[in-house]
Amino acid sequence: MAKVRVFQDDEPGPVRLLSAEESADGKDWWLITRYDDVVAALSDHNLSNRGLYPTDCAAARLVDQDAFAAIANAADRVLNRSMIAADPPDHTRLRRLIAGDFGAKRLESLRPRVQQITDELLDTIADRERADLIRAFAFPMVVRVLCALLDIPNHITDRLLPARDAPPALPGEVAYEVAVELIETRRREPAGDMVSGLIEAHADGRLSTDELVSMPVMVLFAGLSTVQLIGNGVLTLLRHPEQLDQVRRDPGLVPSAVDELLRYVTPAASVTRYATADIEIGGTIIPEGSHVRVLTGSAGHDPAKYADPDIFDIHRGACHELAFGHGIHFCIGARLAKVEGEVAIGTLLHRFPDLALAEPVTFSEVDEGIVGLERLPVLLRSS
Repeated sequence: MAKVRVFQDDEPGPVRLLSAEESADGKDWWLITRYDDVVAALSDHNLSNRGLYPTDCAAARLVDQDAFAAIANAADRVLNRSMIAADPPDHTRLRRLIAGDFGAKRLESLRPRVQQITDELLDTIADRERADLIRAFAFPMVVRVLCALLDIPNHITDRLLPARDAPPALPGEVAYEVAVELIETRRREPAGDMVSGLIEAHADGRLSTDELVSMPVMVLFAGLSTVQLIGNGVLTLLRHPEQLDQVRRDPGLVPSAVDELLRYVTPAASVTRYATADIEIGGTIIPEGSHVRVLTGSAGHDPAKYADPDIFDIHRGACHELAFGHGIHFCIGARLAKVEGEVAIGTLLHRFPDLALAEPVTFSEVDEGIVGLERLPVLLRSS
């Protein structure tokens, strides 16, 4: 099986420039692909995480402000004020406010709720012969778990789920409206939860209004990449039947299988950065003002880091994969994503021992930097 790629030519190798003529969006991009170079890039404070539309950071003087003005909808506006689009000191301030809500014990405590949501959704497809696991299971499961994390009431949660025949997607305007409604509900009825704490921080001046709204919107959108962890994981196991059988026979192998899946076919295949100064990565100078794409997916296939990197091996052991990033921007919800992946994949294989792929599907870049599946049609039982 070929490795999943965001670009057609991104084998781990020296830092290189992808010219505007080569790239899909007509921009020059510096590509960073080797494991050690990716770690160095994600650790470099001169690579800004403000994205390509900064307004109040060191990169602002280097960016076409008309591009930022083109962002019209409220969800994109507040996301651009969120933790995932911030550099220190703002990133440090924002992350500190929610760090306790994403502690390992807190996220692990959600496992029974994740299991309950998983069981309920699998019950709804148990009598079917086939199903699209992205639409019928992975997407609604992840949305419901994120809503449980945020303590979003059920009647609001339902608005985030598409109609049965609609594509699995979360419209930005809906996420924004839900965040505003949740905040107003917690203003009236504080509950000692994450959003209630953020409202207190807003009241005493530690959060702007946009930053307050950005937090639940960010959690919803950032957490959706777990949909692709589940989809990518199921498809990869189905393509490796011997290892699939091992996981079925020994559920204790599920956590190590998820770790290997995060390396082998990580959903978060790349992140974008913006050079606020000349920097040196892997012996190459990347000039100030450059657009940079850090290919974490390629780093997971670097032969200098992993033996036989193109072989999927659930017994590989700790592999220090970069699926959740590195450095100060390491994904704050990483533990929850692993819990979701372990529960979803483990339960699915247990409930449907004859699970099989119904028709061929291929990986693609389903969102910027996110590699996964638009759909995953499976047979739930043998005919």
